[in-house]
Amino acid sequence: MSMVISIVSITAFVMMTGYMMIKAHFAATRRVAGIALLMAVGEVALFGLLSGVTNPAVMLLLVAARAAVLIACAVAMKNDREEFKARVRLRNRFRADMFNTMEPLRLVRRQRAAAHIDIAA
Repeated sequence: MSMVISIVSITAFVMMTGYMMIKAHFAATRRVAGIALLMAVGEVALFGLLSGVTNPAVMLLLVAARAAVLIACAVAMKNDREEFKARVRLRNRFRADMFNTMEPLRLVRRQRAAAHIDIAA
């Protein structure tokens, strides 16, 4: 039974790592994917070493730890997606504000620069 749980958890961790590396927009989320990758490597290293029959309490704790890491990865991806959407909304709002201004920002900058040059001369 513990070998089946190990195989399932290795598969889940590798799939979660791949998904997070491909779909994540921010570096912090990719660092969280490193934790899932580390857990997969640990699972491979300790494959079938601990039997659920001899130590059921430790086995339950390990399953809970695996579930906690997978849940943390899912929450990190959800936050990453929400932050990216907020960033896109902010960027679009800024573009709309700049489009709707009376004077384009480049013109204002050139006028300010020209004013400073006149003062210095």
